[in-house]
Amino acid sequence: MASNPPKSEPRIEGRGVRPTTPKPVPTTMDLCARTPARSKQPQALGAADADSPEGTAEEFAQVERTCTILPQPNRPIISRPGTLAEAILWSRGDISRLRVPLAGFLDEFYADRNSDSRHGRLRDEPELTGDAKLDAYVGAVGEHLCHRWVLGAPPDWTADERRFLHEAWFLGPERMKPFLLAESPGAFRQRFIFTEAEPLRRASMPRDGRWWFYEELRSGLTPGAGDIDEPCGVRVGA
Repeated sequence: MASNPPKSEPRIEGRGVRPTTPKPVPTTMDLCARTPARSKQPQALGAADADSPEGTAEEFAQVERTCTILPQPNRPIISRPGTLAEAILWSRGDISRLRVPLAGFLDEFYADRNSDSRHGRLRDEPELTGDAKLDAYVGAVGEHLCHRWVLGAPPDWTADERRFLHEAWFLGPERMKPFLLAESPGAFRQRFIFTEAEPLRRASMPRDGRWWFYEELRSGLTPGAGDIDEPCGVRVGA
């Protein structure tokens, strides 16, 4: 009795190769679960650890901010830090990581139209990182936001002597030093930090009279009717 010929493997028409199953794209939670513990040493944003068995640098960069604070019981996953203290926690005490979480916090802060709530976002003391520049900058941010938006006295933690520098730090190129010396707000200046007049500028920032004053100096742009916001963010004449 003739034996049946062996079954041939399925083939893709015209190519003669075996079909393959595409590698699944890892989800955010997959990457969060396997994100290795990181050293406290400064590291480029999104750089994968040398001993990480899975995940590319691009994948880790994609979920870097999502994985920074893991969900806690009875608390939803956070998309942006709601307080200044959380923003510093998200940065992991690394000044090179501060830009994104600080921007997220400022967007939340500017979207909040309640002065008491805004002040509450600054009340909790951000952890001291040991980086003199970062700690001083955070103190300046907390104090400046209270003065800039008329929220009352800054939180006590902003007066901590560890949040002051003892030598000048210019947040700009050499050619800008005269302008930074002239424009830097008091909360930054007293800490020897020299920056532009509106150092916490965001697209979401209410455009009050002060904002327009400096914008006209910078770009020549002038407000039209109804373009000026009150400090609380409400349009004048709206």
